[in-house]
Amino acid sequence: MLATLRSLALFLAIVPVVGSVGQASASSLSQATTGTARVLVRFDAHTTTAAQNAALARAGARRLNTIGQLRIAIAGVPARAEKTTIRELGASPIVAYVERDGRVHGDGASVDDPYLNPAFWQLGNLGFPDAWSLSTGSASIIVAVLDSGVDRRHEDLGAFVPGHNFADGGANTSDDNGHGTAVTGIIAAQGGNGKGIAGVCWKCRVMPVKVLGADNSGSWSDVAAGVIWATKHGARVINMSLGLPSGSRSIAAAVSYAESHNVVVVASAGNENSSKRDYPAAYPGVLSVGAVDETGTRYATSNGNVQYGKWGSNYGSWVDVDAPGCVNSTWPASSSHPSGDYTYFCGTSAAAPFVAGLAGLALSYVPTASATEVVDAIESTAHQTGDRNSAHGLIDAKATLTALAALPPGSTVSFTPNAVSGKAPVTIRFANTSTKAGPYSWSFGDGKTSTGASPKHLYKRPGTYTATLTSTNSDKSASVSISVAAARTRSAGGKISVRLSKKTFRHSQAAKVKLTYRFSSPSESFKYRLERKSGSTWQLVRSVRRNGGFRGSHSLTVKQLFGGTTIETGRYRLVLSGDANQSLLGFETT
Repeated sequence: MLATLRSLALFLAIVPVVGSVGQASASSLSQATTGTARVLVRFDAHTTTAAQNAALARAGARRLNTIGQLRIAIAGVPARAEKTTIRELGASPIVAYVERDGRVHGDGASVDDPYLNPAFWQLGNLGFPDAWSLSTGSASIIVAVLDSGVDRRHEDLGAFVPGHNFADGGANTSDDNGHGTAVTGIIAAQGGNGKGIAGVCWKCRVMPVKVLGADNSGSWSDVAAGVIWATKHGARVINMSLGLPSGSRSIAAAVSYAESHNVVVVASAGNENSSKRDYPAAYPGVLSVGAVDETGTRYATSNGNVQYGKWGSNYGSWVDVDAPGCVNSTWPASSSHPSGDYTYFCGTSAAAPFVAGLAGLALSYVPTASATEVVDAIESTAHQTGDRNSAHGLIDAKATLTALAALPPGSTVSFTPNAVSGKAPVTIRFANTSTKAGPYSWSFGDGKTSTGASPKHLYKRPGTYTATLTSTNSDKSASVSISVAAARTRSAGGKISVRLSKKTFRHSQAAKVKLTYRFSSPSESFKYRLERKSGSTWQLVRSVRRNGGFRGSHSLTVKQLFGGTTIETGRYRLVLSGDANQSLLGFETT
């Protein structure tokens, strides 16, 4: 039932459904053809595009597109050379990290169910009828649904804002799988209209960001790009009912970007019936959601509460909260149901949108609340279940809104690092942007702490660290993931060597005398300094620095060496410097 990036709902169809992940650029990348793989390359700050492209070319890769806010190049490489390319790029001093562009998929199965009563336990047990007495949502709150698209024609779905299709390219975000439409119905199906079902946040507007294709699967790069796009276009909440069993640095960086821009990020915990972490749900700051039934028991075939298929909600302390794992929801229109259909939707894909919708409802009720405050309110008011499927338990809608409204006005905890990746050792500066929440304590994820307002911290060793800022008065906190790569070790004995075809020659022959220089190991740049002897001192004639990456042998004439400078008779010396060493050469013109 699983696909690469799983839209975490069980669609009990005749065949398994899988979801695809989209990329977050202005235009879609075409899918890799047979024999071609894609890699994601994050470059260090302040490297030029020319230097990046040169590094890609040397490794046999070609830039296909870019996730600009993250400085990540999406590059195509021959599939047979993927491992070699990743190894070569990883050794480049201008590359923070490189990873394969994997696939994500959604977990889900569905079956038609005519029971469409909106007052069923999934809403009642969570306190939504009471919460709706406070708010039914606001058109000013946008919830982005990163999924297989949405059928906007559905009779029970409300307002939308423009979205983007990263799976296929362009603005057409129609749903060719059904998973995204089912997720959207849980978030924002219209209540009190005498039709179909009731969603959580009736008046919230939905931003469809298509990152999964018709097979319900997609690429890591499309997911990362979709998160960036949704953040830049005004989403206050992002729902990702999808997952992958291993982490992606690119998606982690995109999630950190969204969190640093005050966006609530919600993700399904996965349907593998395992305590093993699933991503992006397990990333710091993501509100991860497990699935339970009406008794608070974790959905699992082994628990006897799974009616269709074989699956089980993932569980453990890394899962933040629980929500219903099976529910009636909307389904795309068809020739027999031109106004839209309905389905019985199961899996953690169904649980996550309950929480995303609650986040939208909470922000509608208290628009000034920060993302951290919303997450804290949801977690702190949840009720722990008997089997402790998650860290906090089953969400409570009315209690969440009440707790959020009771917070001191203007109290927020947030910070922005000057970078979220680098090569060891790297110093990260943290700018504290919190308001009315001090005093503070910092944990940098490597055992070190600080009580400074806006500290800097040196990460000495490679690894992925979670930097956390906590308000000691309110226990509010904010976190971000810091990725530190190993520093590139240079080849022992690597050096630059130089020779001239003649060391004494008439200055009129400068166009015919060749200078050859050779790099015994790759160098990202080199410079030369040409000086002329004048009495007892050496005077500068010309100094040149060249970037872009160099290896092997290169040559130029002495005339080119002088550029437009007049070549006079006399003694000269030339100093060439590579990344780690230099070479000296003398010559004389007559």
